[in-house]
Amino acid sequence: MTHAVLREMLSTEQLLRLNLKYCGYDRTCAQAASQEELVISQSNKGIPANDLRKPHIIVNYSNLNKIPRVIKPYLFDPNTLILASSQYGENSPDNILKSTGPHIWHAEKSPQYPQWVRFKFLPAKIFSTVGIKAQSSSRLKFPERAPKHFIFQASNDGKSWTDLLEVDDAGFTSEKVWRTFKFENKNKYTYYRIYILSNGGSSLLTIQQVVLN
Repeated sequence: MTHAVLREMLSTEQLLRLNLKYCGYDRTCAQAASQEELVISQSNKGIPANDLRKPHIIVNYSNLNKIPRVIKPYLFDPNTLILASSQYGENSPDNILKSTGPHIWHAEKSPQYPQWVRFKFLPAKIFSTVGIKAQSSSRLKFPERAPKHFIFQASNDGKSWTDLLEVDDAGFTSEKVWRTFKFENKNKYTYYRIYILSNGGSSLLTIQQVVLN
């Protein structure tokens, strides 16, 4: 399927349930994909028509801006995929693991809780610390928009979740826009997510940056 057909036929939730497979220019990779995998290729050259009938996105410079948003982060870093329960405008969670550049995630306006940000790592990783930065700049700070009550969870299938940490009051203030939380974990997981149950009282929910260690 092309990106246009995917966008018309599949909802965001259906796209999230697909197992993304980044093949680049690798014809063998695309041929080996199953019907449950969404293949992302940089060229269809040499790929038989039968293989292109599988869920498939061909990436080139002409269609890059038209690819569904939930696919974009996977294209630029096939080892990490970041998704969120909602977003406001263009303020996606795609870059919140980066330390530079604009990367503030805004959930939908007046969000209905719970809201979440989910990270997928290949290969699976062990984390025992999560750091969250509230939306802020040199002049303005918005600690009330940051998560207040949240659960940090892990999973290996994206469906069944293990609670690693629950924070009732994250303690963000204008003086404390960075908060770091440690927990016990000795297991590798493919998926991690920040499962947010409330913020500090604002009608906007935002996260500027996340650090996982």
